[in-house]
Amino acid sequence: MTASTVCHAEYFKMRLLLLILMWAVTLPSLAQDDTFKQAEGNFAANDFYEAIPLYRRMVQSNPAHVQSWYGLAESYYYSRDHGRAVEAYNKLIRLIADDKGMVKSYYLVYYHYGNSLMALGQYDEAKNAFLQFMKLRVKADDIARLKKLANYKIKSCKSVDKFYGNELIDYTTERLPAEINGVYSEFAPVWMDNHTLLYTTIKEDTIVISTDEERFGVTNKIYRATRDIAWEESEEMAVFNHPYRHTANGAFSSDKKMFAYTICQENKGHEVRCQVYVSVKSNKGWGEPRKLKNKINVKGATNTQPAFGTIKKRGKSIEVLYFVSDRPGGKGGLDLWYTTKDKKGTWNSPRNCGPAVNTPGNEITPYYDEETELLYFSSDTHEGLGGYDVFSTKGNTRSWQRPQNMGAGINTGFDDTYFSWRVAGQDATLVSNRPGSVSVFGDNCCDDIYFVSRHQRHRLPGFVVTADSMPLDAAEVEISYTENNAPDSLSASFVTAADGAFVIDYLEPAVFNIAVSKTGYETTIINLSSVDKTFPDTLYISLQEKLKELETKTDIELLEPQALSAEKLADDISTGTVLVMNNVYFNFGETTLQQSAYNELDVLVTYLQTNSRVTIEIGGHTDSKGDAQHNLKLSQSRADAIKDYLVSHGVSQERLRAVGYGEEKPIAANTYEDGRDNPEGRQLNRRTEIVILSK
Repeated sequence: MTASTVCHAEYFKMRLLLLILMWAVTLPSLAQDDTFKQAEGNFAANDFYEAIPLYRRMVQSNPAHVQSWYGLAESYYYSRDHGRAVEAYNKLIRLIADDKGMVKSYYLVYYHYGNSLMALGQYDEAKNAFLQFMKLRVKADDIARLKKLANYKIKSCKSVDKFYGNELIDYTTERLPAEINGVYSEFAPVWMDNHTLLYTTIKEDTIVISTDEERFGVTNKIYRATRDIAWEESEEMAVFNHPYRHTANGAFSSDKKMFAYTICQENKGHEVRCQVYVSVKSNKGWGEPRKLKNKINVKGATNTQPAFGTIKKRGKSIEVLYFVSDRPGGKGGLDLWYTTKDKKGTWNSPRNCGPAVNTPGNEITPYYDEETELLYFSSDTHEGLGGYDVFSTKGNTRSWQRPQNMGAGINTGFDDTYFSWRVAGQDATLVSNRPGSVSVFGDNCCDDIYFVSRHQRHRLPGFVVTADSMPLDAAEVEISYTENNAPDSLSASFVTAADGAFVIDYLEPAVFNIAVSKTGYETTIINLSSVDKTFPDTLYISLQEKLKELETKTDIELLEPQALSAEKLADDISTGTVLVMNNVYFNFGETTLQQSAYNELDVLVTYLQTNSRVTIEIGGHTDSKGDAQHNLKLSQSRADAIKDYLVSHGVSQERLRAVGYGEEKPIAANTYEDGRDNPEGRQLNRRTEIVILSK
């Protein structure tokens, strides 16, 4: 099996039409031997969809038939039904595990098993499968290359967390509607303008059964879809489509005057071979397509997926055409190649894009963004999540920087390809067979086109410090986000640096719940919202040291009450000291502090901030008017009001105990001896006392 038939190139796209569901007409009266023989014949011809029901019939009647389990697992694998492939591989591996000869014969199983596990996000299990593959001592022509690829896969499985990490995902994806995505594969989207999309598909909504006599009765064609408010039904771009061959993979030049695309057909070995053509636009419309020369189209190889770009040399822009080929001289299976135009407008002989981009595996679907000068492509080998991932790199034809994985917002464990911007840096399209795609056969056989939205990332720097403004390193910061009205859509956690620093990445709009903790300190929880646009430039979070559990008032000897004042607090007061807040009063029946209370409370705040180990009790008292039970609740509410004031000014609530005593402990007469009301005495009884519990 060649690289072009086992990877995500045109083979899968074109072959789907020719192979799919011919099992529907398989005669049920076939004997078991004939069934297996037919299944093997279909498998040898890469007719996996025809082979699957035959192999399933075999393993149902003979559950220990190793060759049928192998054919079934591999057929699922090549049709990208990775969930069922893993089930079949599990059964097969159990059957052959104790037979070293069989393990060596079916060595490819462990490599493919690992790939399918990666597609499902089972990275630890995938790593173990690849490690098992690496241990095999097999003499085979492809074993050295496959072990090299397995090493890449093991590295990806070990580092996959960094593609999720603690940062917010910059992208959201949405499957385009039924006007574009049908039950067959839709791929190769290219924007003609901001409202017009060209793409390739088989425009059928029912199962197509082909016969050998009319292998190309229905072909992939290029279609155009337009969106104003909503997507309109797409129409065929007949000017580009070949009458009886597959047409695909369109790309416009930057001035929209050239359109490059591929025309493909299947050879006798069931291998799809594509050639690159270019059509030029004039005042009369698009001209006849011409096949590119100068070894751009090499016989015996597939040459496909063209993408226009430019390079700047000596102050001039030189036109570049990138494309994909499995021709000799590459780094692996399918590689990215490029050709440039000379002064006469002739395309030069192509060259390989080099080892920074190309691997021993496959690199496909290039796209060059003129604005950012970034080359985007997909690879099944560079460090990623599994299948094909989208990467970007910056450079110049052969000299490229290390490709960067686009992350979990773009990529999945399945095949993610054909990324291209509609509006650079704002929104784009990509092609994927990820869960949620609609397939005519199996769960993930077919690709759909997805619309990608990029969200603006913001950064809020912060510091965690002590009450004395000293930096706290290794403090744990846990963040719960609420974005776009979705509660807790993402959580992040990290520890502060040596200087107490941390950074919050967020997307608009966002509401944060931030919890900061460190051993020996009280946990602090704060809330922030970007909606009111009042975020600080830098966030400072102060942690208080933990104190011993507050003692109860009955545990200490109370001293004679004294008036609270700045002078008194400056003295070396001891545990048990009772301080009366003479100027902290409440109106009758109310819990709202009078204005005159603030100055005295601020004196207490300053004292508590300066003496971070002091804990206090706040005792609330009332006069005797009203019901005693009501007064008890009222005094508790008043004590709580003072506690809230202190907490709002930075005093940890763990240092404060609020207790309501009601009318039980008056310090003045509520009435005169003759029974008349004593308003001055009642106001004195509506007081607050502070008791020093610990220092």
